[in-house]
Amino acid sequence: MSIIVLHPQALVFVGPLDVVGVHRHAAPAVVVGLRQPIDFSLDGGGRVRTQVAFIRPGARHELSVGDQDALVLYLEPGSGWAQATLEACGEAAIMGGAEPLRWQALADQVRASHPADHNTLSAALDAALQPRQAQAPDARVLEALSRCRTGAAVVGAVVEVVNTQVSDSRLRHLFVANTRTTLSRYRVWCRLRSAVVAVRGGASLTDAALEAGFFDSAHFSRSFREMFGISPSAIFAREGLSIVVLEAAAPLQTGVLVS
Repeated sequence: MSIIVLHPQALVFVGPLDVVGVHRHAAPAVVVGLRQPIDFSLDGGGRVRTQVAFIRPGARHELSVGDQDALVLYLEPGSGWAQATLEACGEAAIMGGAEPLRWQALADQVRASHPADHNTLSAALDAALQPRQAQAPDARVLEALSRCRTGAAVVGAVVEVVNTQVSDSRLRHLFVANTRTTLSRYRVWCRLRSAVVAVRGGASLTDAALEAGFFDSAHFSRSFREMFGISPSAIFAREGLSIVVLEAAAPLQTGVLVS
């Protein structure tokens, strides 16, 4: 059985993965083998074998999960959970972690309860990631994050809302400094999340792709593979797949250091 839970500040997957091809995330991620270590291979060389892995956005890698279920967390850029993951990575693209039992407990809770509200999952993610309070992101970056999530225009609208001058290049620099991912990659991430929501609502993959702003299903499939290392059909065609969308809004955690 596989389950996807979309929280306003995270995307959680629990289920089998086996071999995942080369890809790079737009969000900080945590990947956990629920019975044994996972083999990670970095693009360009380097290997990591660990049961708990913290992964920096943009790190190109592939992995072999083997015959076990995995817990995968994608933490929304700009959140305290994302910052906690980045701190665990340090300067490494992938950093091994400890305490697998803590993550197994989170996976068990997700599978057993199918959390019905964002507060339930928030508490579990707080316990697992233990975020600390940090300086709030730049207001222009917060506005850009918000507008990307709604599919709105970004640069001109951000300038208007925050009532300050900022060039396209300056906003993009601020965005990377605050989130450790690029604005363009984050916009793709938001479209992929929207496509998952559309599939949950009963849309076909083609209709979900168009609703989320992709040119066509091929564009959606390429973007999905680039972000997750697996085709959308390999996930969404799974028998017994559950997709839970937690609609309730929660304040964005402010665990990001401003440069």
